[in-house]
Order: sequence, then structure tokens, then C-alpha cells
Amino acid sequence: MINQKFKKGEVMALKDVIKTARVKQNLKQEDAARLIGVTVQTYSKWENGKTEPRADQVWRLSKILEVSTEEICKGEMNKTMDQEEFMRKVSSLQHKIDTYNFHTVISNHVKNQQDFISDLEFIYNGFPD
Repeated sequence: MINQKFKKGEVMALKDVIKTARVKQNLKQEDAARLIGVTVQTYSKWENGKTEPRADQVWRLSKILEVSTEEICKGEMNKTMDQEEFMRKVSSLQHKIDTYNFHTVISNHVKNQQDFISDLEFIYNGFPD
């Protein structure tokens, strides 16, 4: 089985990553299995470390458990904060950093750049009536 890094100095297995994410979503194994399209036995084997999901199943897991495929595969669970706190912290730093470096950091962390640009264009062009 693949060992994953969770925090500096700690190692987390793939099985622990998906279990942690499932519990955070308040899902039972049965719910997660149904949403992903596998049997409860298959899902249970993933969380017990007996087997691991295929690549397409990792993708589905990421959508259902609201974590990235990278988090699942690397075991590096992103630390998240609520949207208001995030926006407040970004706003406080945005004016202290030059525009080029600010945009470089955004570019490095946005996983789906096309969707990001599309959302900005949608906001710029106004919401439909």
C-alpha cells in the first residue's frame, strides 16, 4: 500500500486519507460506496487498506469526498478555512504584494485555470437576469 504524508513528520496511508475525508463529509461507507458506484465491500477494503481504488475511482472519490486527487494520492490534506476567513486574509495581503507576484501565486495554486478564468469573465460580464 502507498504511504502518504499528512503533516510534516507524519505519514498517512491512502486508506486514512479517504476515511478522514468521508467522516468530514458526514458520510457512511455505504453512502460513499453508492455515490462512487462500487459495492460497500469494495469501499470497505479501500478504507481497511486491503486494496486501493483505480485511477478513475480516485477521481470519483475526490468529487464525492470534496478533496483533490492529489490529496488522496499524496496524502497531503489541504488545510481549509471558511470562505470569509480566506477572503479576509487574502485581501489583507493583496495590497502588500506587487501585482505580478500576487498573480504568480494564484496561477501556481489554481488547479483548473480555465474554469477560474471563466468564473472571472462571468462575474465581469454580469450575472444573467
